[in-house]
Amino acid sequence: MVCCGCCKQIWVLLMFFVWVGCCMHKELNAVKGGDKCMTAWWDKNGIDGPLLLMNQDNTAAASGGSSDARSHAIQISGQGAVKALNLTGALFCNKDDKKGQQDALQYYLEALLGYFSLWPDMSNTRYQSHCNTASEWLVHHSLYITYLEILMHRKDSQTFTNMEWNVYNTLLCPKTTEEIVCLSLWGNCIGPPVSVPLIYE
Repeated sequence: MVCCGCCKQIWVLLMFFVWVGCCMHKELNAVKGGDKCMTAWWDKNGIDGPLLLMNQDNTAAASGGSSDARSHAIQISGQGAVKALNLTGALFCNKDDKKGQQDALQYYLEALLGYFSLWPDMSNTRYQSHCNTASEWLVHHSLYITYLEILMHRKDSQTFTNMEWNVYNTLLCPKTTEEIVCLSLWGNCIGPPVSVPLIYE
């Protein structure tokens, strides 16, 4: 029941918030839908898409298996910005502190930048994490490439693991970077700038 003008304004805002919701699922759906549309765009326009990111088994099947195994490995392997960011997150900020490069990477970035630059946490279900990670990818892009090259050259084998190889190549892939720019733009210019005021008003 509305008793005064002040209460009416609060009631209108409350009802608007209930109608709009908290925007977290809208943000998630927008990013998922955007990723799906970006992936479909390459095929629709007859243009080769971003680098295909195969796991170790699919890489072996694609390079040495039968034609059926090769086509199956290619068909089930992912590509694009979201897949690249997930792999990069697993390498640069792994939830298991015994895996990944998070500690060494932080010391490397601190030495070059003069401060810690943490890779955004991708291991938890968190809204806007892909957009935040896309921005981090773009801001320190060249430093991550150099870091992976140093990492490879410090090994006795002088080679990348399959995951490191995939991350390194996606950092060099202009089509993956184009998709990452789209995610970063959404996260900085459209998604949170629109949803955050709705949540806190």
